Amino acid sequence: MFSSIRRWASALQISSNSEEVIREQFRTLTHMIPFLYTICVLTAVALMATFMHGGAPSWLAFWLPGSIALLMAYRRHYWIGLRGTDQTASLDSIIRTMRSAQILGPVFTLAFSFIGIGLIGTADAYQQSLSVVAIWITAIASAFCLSVLPTASILVVICSATPLIGAFLYNGAFQMLMLAGIFTVVSAMMLRPGSINTVRLSSKSCAFASVAACVTAFQAVRIASAGSKFAESISCCSSGNDVSPWLK
Repeated sequence: MFSSIRRWASALQISSNSEEVIREQFRTLTHMIPFLYTICVLTAVALMATFMHGGAPSWLAFWLPGSIALLMAYRRHYWIGLRGTDQTASLDSIIRTMRSAQILGPVFTLAFSFIGIGLIGTADAYQQSLSVVAIWITAIASAFCLSVLPTASILVVICSATPLIGAFLYNGAFQMLMLAGIFTVVSAMMLRPGSINTVRLSSKSCAFASVAACVTAFQAVRIASAGSKFAESISCCSSGNDVSPWLK
């Protein structure tokens, strides 16, 4: 068992691959990572637009995600500039750049998770749903776009899911416990050995996966909004008020 784990862990290391594979992975990353950072910047802007006029403090709703968005925009420009250098750059510089992606990907995802958790505590049901959906979209896109770096994909899933699962369990509400269970099952499926594909993932596949995640997220927000209206209608009914405005 331990030998299988060691073989699996060693296979995740960049240096364990041949030079040809490393250069191909680097070429793929120069096309995938700019797309990933675009999604992350849009997510940060969406969070800012949603929460900047709410009850959250300005440093949490605006300055922190805005600073992260600027940093990711710079990294996007940096990776675009690396396109076409997969055959001319030295192998050592390529490995260093890929290792930086292994670190920054999970770090950015973890930052989004903690920002979302902080915002959830100051938001209504609709904003809470949007926050969770935005974080999960970012995590899914990151895992797909970093699929040529299995270590980064695994860490992205862990850094995104673990804080959210902990926050859901701490909340204790039935709906949050259900979300914690769903996130745990999905994360376990993505982390099982062999689930991370080390071959090149095309930009079309990454875009398709992200669009599918967006559609699912949109439906989740609609369900959350409908559930919030239903709960308010029940509250109005129990107090003897007219419920017709909530049923429209």
